Amino acid sequence: MKISLRKLITVTFLTFFIFNTSATYAKENSMTPTEEKQFIKDAFANVFENMNATKEEYSKYFSKNYVQYVDGKKLNYTDFVEHVQALKSEMKSIKINFKYMVAEGDKVSTVHIANGVKKDGGIVETQFNALFEIKDHKIVLCNELSHLIKGSESDKDLGSRK
Repeated sequence: MKISLRKLITVTFLTFFIFNTSATYAKENSMTPTEEKQFIKDAFANVFENMNATKEEYSKYFSKNYVQYVDGKKLNYTDFVEHVQALKSEMKSIKINFKYMVAEGDKVSTVHIANGVKKDGGIVETQFNALFEIKDHKIVLCNELSHLIKGSESDKDLGSRK
């Protein structure tokens, strides 16, 4: 079977281009487990702990296609933004403490505690067990359960309140 030099060069070039482009794309769009965990920490610091964060700040970390399952409820990105704004309308401060973090592939699992001071002076402490999925350097999914440790009975829905 005869293959012309031109066809051989074309196939070689295309093969190199396809594999090199795929490898470059994968390298540019993937994070190491350490980077993924830091990304989640940064998202919480800049979105939840920063009481002056804007919608633009939220979109640096959360995809417009974001979906959150929390305590039996489903939030889309718009619902999530409303949730964060509702939290900030009631809270004077929020501090997140990550107890455990595990990253594998595009997923990060956390156990974290949110400690907050409400504008009325009330104290809230909630534990979250969460699984995050990151795609293209944005959080696209959060599946979490919350457990109120300290606070009033009316604070039980702070994990999903809008």
